[in-house]
Amino acid sequence: MSALALKLLSRKADRALLEKIDTAYHALGTHRERKLAATALAKLDDRLLNDIGVSRAEIQLDGLGLADQKKPGWGQR
Repeated sequence: MSALALKLLSRKADRALLEKIDTAYHALGTHRERKLAATALAKLDDRLLNDIGVSRAEIQLDGLGLADQKKPGWGQR
């Protein structure tokens, strides 16, 4: 292989590695934001949670990143 071909392969590998690092960095940021939001919501009393339409179970699910799916019946009138 030529030196140019090796440089191009190296650049592609470097780019792929940087993309993976960037993806992991953003995933960690998202996880931290979810955890902070779940902690803040968990401090609210049940009446306030009910007023905003959130249950304690949903707080725990969202904190784990599992509440991204729509609730059954959402969007229906």
